[in-house]
Amino acid sequence: MDGQARQVENSFLPVDDGRIGLTGIVQDRAGGDEPGPAVILLHEIFGVNFAMREELVRLAGAGYLAVAPDLFHRQAPGVQLSYDPQERPMALALWQAFDTDQAVQDIEKVRAHVAADPRCDGRVAVVGFCLGGKLALLAGGRGGFAAVISYYPVQMSDFPDALDSLSTPTVIHMGDNDVHVGPAAVSHLIEAAARNDSVDFRLYPGAAHAFANRHRLEEFDAVATTQSWERNFALLDQSMSR
Repeated sequence: MDGQARQVENSFLPVDDGRIGLTGIVQDRAGGDEPGPAVILLHEIFGVNFAMREELVRLAGAGYLAVAPDLFHRQAPGVQLSYDPQERPMALALWQAFDTDQAVQDIEKVRAHVAADPRCDGRVAVVGFCLGGKLALLAGGRGGFAAVISYYPVQMSDFPDALDSLSTPTVIHMGDNDVHVGPAAVSHLIEAAARNDSVDFRLYPGAAHAFANRHRLEEFDAVATTQSWERNFALLDQSMSR
């Protein structure tokens, strides 16, 4: 679908204590104006930055209505951090002060909002990275999503039964050299995934945390990234066949 027109949309979704910023990318579909499926993207601890916008473009290029909510809208609305070491302390501070329960509620509101968009046929999947990977699993466990994709989810040891709640087709991508998750947490996720036929756990040899982010040069793994997105699109096509 390269070469077709893309449109970037910035909007807000009102909530009780403020408003959630939404970044959307829409690309002309082969089917014209006919509604189609959507994918919500949940960002890392660096906000909806240039790397996350690239992933929106990837999803829109595959024909999906792609939307990323600003999960830090209560703390630092619109924040977009780079991977410069000088900006990392702010990212960590945002993460440490983050309210997971509120975020999961926000994601459900965003899902309902996107599903009601006239360009969406009601089918919505979710993909998340790092912090967003955790939130994708937690929000996916509440139902409503057609598919769940989670990259290197952090802090899942705080939610030991999270994978048991998933009945939606799910894929988890993890590197076996992820120092931010750790071997004990990875082992727990593997065991939990083995108990749930809806969850496909994929471990990438030698891959580190953030292996799918080409802007994080020390961690990026091109082979693992390509393999993971092949699996993602296979899952999306199967779960939201058009």
